[in-house]
Amino acid sequence: MRKIFESAVSQLIRMEYKFHRSQMGFQPKKGTERAILRHRIATRQGREYAAVLDLKSAYDKVNRDKLLMEVERRISFNVTAMVSHSLTRTTFTVQGDEAGTRGASNLGVPQGSPISPTLFNIFMDTLAEGICELQFSDWGQESGRLTMFADDVILLARNDTELHSMLHKCTEWAAVTGMVWSTSKCSILTRNKSLGPFRLAGDTLAVQSKTTYLGVTIDSGGVAEDMTVERLSRAKKRIQMISTLGMFRGGISTEKSIKIFKTLSGPCGNIRVHLTPHTSTNKKRI
Repeated sequence: MRKIFESAVSQLIRMEYKFHRSQMGFQPKKGTERAILRHRIATRQGREYAAVLDLKSAYDKVNRDKLLMEVERRISFNVTAMVSHSLTRTTFTVQGDEAGTRGASNLGVPQGSPISPTLFNIFMDTLAEGICELQFSDWGQESGRLTMFADDVILLARNDTELHSMLHKCTEWAAVTGMVWSTSKCSILTRNKSLGPFRLAGDTLAVQSKTTYLGVTIDSGGVAEDMTVERLSRAKKRIQMISTLGMFRGGISTEKSIKIFKTLSGPCGNIRVHLTPHTSTNKKRI
């Protein structure tokens, strides 16, 4: 019953509130493909300096009091009152304490709740708004400065000065909200490796030529063409193996055939044909 109620509240929020344009996660008619294509378009528009950022245990560290303040600021009173029921403090028992000491926490969006992605996106909008408020020369194109898929963030800048400013804003945002950047998993993408150091939350970020974002290999020019072609080639081989399995199953049972099919087809589902580079110089048939 609770999940039905929270699903309804989530729908009410979506009817009232327009999420930031840079948020691709858990949004209708958006998704991982749009996030990757958005990155690719931005790089072709001259944003060749990128920072791929990762938040540590993002959903568990959301401060519920701060989240509710943002909900109150953006959503009607009646819907906010409904949301507050889902954000009551979580009680817990201290593990290993024989006395059974209990406590309460106001951190984290409700686990397994259908309203959690919606609330988390509202919380992340505060970061997007902060980045877009920075005064750069790209007036009118501020939303192109970043792409978010829930807690996976890419910053896109035209030069290293802009990127430094964005990273500083991310550091300030984390300090205010109580979120923590997993700096060991963050990286800078640029062709000029002599620039830097680039710092986030006091740590120096690694400068790389390529990295993985949402399962796709990207670089400072967009989608890494060589890696995309290689993955598509592997997908084709798996599809051929699946076809062969269907025609020459022999004495393999139906149950075992299904397991093999799932093993082979799973990675193929992660490949999207429309991510194939349109201007690839690799003319080899795959």
